[in-house]
Amino acid sequence: MTDAQRTSLYFPAWRRAWRANWIVDRGTVKPRPGRETHEMLKRVEQAACVSAMTFHRAPNEQDYRYGCHLVAIGKILSCQDLDNAQINSVVRLFNLLEKLDDLARSMRQAEPPKIDRKKVIWSIANSGFENGYICSIYLDRAGTRDWRSAPDEELHKLLITIKQRARARDKRKAQEAKPAEPGVIHFPVENPF
Repeated sequence: MTDAQRTSLYFPAWRRAWRANWIVDRGTVKPRPGRETHEMLKRVEQAACVSAMTFHRAPNEQDYRYGCHLVAIGKILSCQDLDNAQINSVVRLFNLLEKLDDLARSMRQAEPPKIDRKKVIWSIANSGFENGYICSIYLDRAGTRDWRSAPDEELHKLLITIKQRARARDKRKAQEAKPAEPGVIHFPVENPF
């Protein structure tokens, strides 16, 4: 690692990650109050304990930094000994740790929404497709024709599929109903053979 990498990239990223997640209270490193627990933080904290055990002491800020090295690249190295690829991995982890609250919030938002079964079933049933067609789609997907008793997640996926197929059907109908261009005469082509 060069001095420029250390001063402009590595340590600023580490400082942001440290301030976002930990504090030192009477010489003991503690999680920042109000911080959400995350699997990545647990891994770093366990790795920090491993680093501290090699020196037979309680974990300090340096051990947490080395714990990040262990999680990111699989070994405890001094920052001076990191090559460019390793620096990138460690700094990427620092940046992730800095924004863990954003990550946890976005993961909560990415969870499938709670659906109103009655509305979804009504939407599927009134999509303009025959019940047999809907049953055949669900049969291919889940191995049963009883789509009305599907779990919420499967029912939501079925609704998305039905909506996509309804759009394709409507687009096809619109193209078929489109009038011919003015001045263009289309002659039926007969098979010469």
